[in-house]
Amino acid sequence: MKSDFINRIFRGDKGIWFIFMFLCMISVIEVFSATSQMTYGSGNFWSPISSHCIHMLIGVAMVILVHMLPYKWWKVLGPTLLAVSILLLIYLVVAGKSINGGARWIRLFGFTLQPSEIAKLSVIMTVALLLSRMDTDDLRSSWKTFGWIMGITGVACLFIALENLSTAALLLLVVVIMTLIGGVPKKITLPIYGAGVLGVALVMAFFVLTPPKTMKWVSEKTPLHRALTWQNRVKGFVVRLPDNPADYKITDENRQISHALIAVASSGVVGTGPGNSVQRDFLSHADCDFIFAIILEELGLVGGIFVLMLYIALLMRVSKIARRCTSRFSALLVMGCALMLVTQAFTHMLISVNMFPVTGQPLPLISRGGTSVIISCMYIGVILNVSYLTGGDEPQDENIQIGQMEIADEHGLIIEKQTELA
Repeated sequence: MKSDFINRIFRGDKGIWFIFMFLCMISVIEVFSATSQMTYGSGNFWSPISSHCIHMLIGVAMVILVHMLPYKWWKVLGPTLLAVSILLLIYLVVAGKSINGGARWIRLFGFTLQPSEIAKLSVIMTVALLLSRMDTDDLRSSWKTFGWIMGITGVACLFIALENLSTAALLLLVVVIMTLIGGVPKKITLPIYGAGVLGVALVMAFFVLTPPKTMKWVSEKTPLHRALTWQNRVKGFVVRLPDNPADYKITDENRQISHALIAVASSGVVGTGPGNSVQRDFLSHADCDFIFAIILEELGLVGGIFVLMLYIALLMRVSKIARRCTSRFSALLVMGCALMLVTQAFTHMLISVNMFPVTGQPLPLISRGGTSVIISCMYIGVILNVSYLTGGDEPQDENIQIGQMEIADEHGLIIEKQTELA
């Protein structure tokens, strides 16, 4: 009786559950250690970690709730959440709450929300739905679907980019990958994405070559008020370090990445041990934007590799779930959720070791946060929901299956035609 109740609550892929639980345990331990600076400043020893634990508990509850929702809800929730998130993003531009130089939060009914996190989830759901209904053999249908996808993604990314360019870029990257594995013809994707890569290169060159005075004018006179910050981060990444380490100076511009690199360099194989970080007292946002650097310092190379492998295992496990799906929508939905989590995790890790320009990207399911923690847990809930349905209860999408498509001829006979998801 007891085991039946547990199986009903914790249903779905057991591997995903184990990965999720490991990430949650690491989160509690490392956030507790990384918030020592906040504890010292506030004088309240338990406040930072207790608020994080509350968010984690809400997230776990969200996982359990989401993974038990009926399958048909996902096709309705995507467009509905998208409309709500666009309205929230518009409200963010008008009345956003500025924290650490970026207005990324709004306050509604006593709660602080980050609309960009809701927008990411809703865009992934909507793109999966559009791709599942696309006829890959009809170029006109593919163009129409691709146009809707790029239009929806473009609107969301435009509003997100005003305050959080890196989040907009990550969302766009995930959508691009989804269109590639979702079967959008290469005749459409190759020219457009090739032009996109060239555009990114030109933007990077613009940030590097534009005089700071001009960029300051852009920041003050246009809606791109974070343009100067973007330039400083890009230039700080591409400018080569001095040959003599003694000539390197820690300034306000490079302080975060400098202390992150000190934490990484002092980690060793097994680290200093949980709670023994030194750089957490000098590294701002150690509990969020640079928590992987603290993980490396305290848990060493072994702990860092273990965390990295958890995200890789998550992606591999979800790929296996997607291959078992009997509908294109569910397969694309779980892949989109996994890609968002893993891509953001890899970006955070690259930032922590100075292999990517500094941006405010938390480590999913580990970094301290509110909306980001809860939405990350919703991704896991969606994955678990589909993994449970792939056990035999998942409805098919109008006779369309992964690996084959059934088409009825004029006499009502079924003709099987092979097609590919990717």
